[in-house]
Amino acid sequence: MNRASKIFLLTYFFISIGIPAQYLFGIKKADAVTATIMVSFYFITSAIFGIIFSRLSDKLMKRRIFVLGGLLLIAIAFTGYFFASASSPLQLIVCSSFIGISVGAYSPNSIALFTEMEPTISKGKLMGYFHVVNSAGWAVGALVGGVVDQYFGDLVFLFAAVSIIIGLSIYFFKIHDIPP
Repeated sequence: MNRASKIFLLTYFFISIGIPAQYLFGIKKADAVTATIMVSFYFITSAIFGIIFSRLSDKLMKRRIFVLGGLLLIAIAFTGYFFASASSPLQLIVCSSFIGISVGAYSPNSIALFTEMEPTISKGKLMGYFHVVNSAGWAVGALVGGVVDQYFGDLVFLFAAVSIIIGLSIYFFKIHDIPP
């Protein structure tokens, strides 16, 4: 595995640390009906925008731009969760939808870029590496996020945003598109 791919996996580890905040702590702010709508809007927006951004990325071959935009949007949405202290159903649904849009931008394009970075490694093995790093990030994010949520409440969303911004920063400086 080349150096750029290892750096990519490091960035994805930090990104994955922040993502559980949507599922574990964002939904916790809502009542049962709002939480159900939040999850639905998250997946609907993620699916729709995943198709849109993936196709645009294939045409433009600028995966990095879509990934960086998605990561920036998710950090902003987590900050929105922090300030949605009144837990307004509309605010929570909008934040959840923004996170779905951002996942549609960064997730499929990150995976596509990662596979382009390593054309000599079999796709199954490559996705295995990706899955290990993604799962480890989720585990750390859930554990540390749970402690932050328990003792500091909504600061868990700023923890998630900072984790995403760390990943975004490394990605911005170290990861580049693969020429077609």
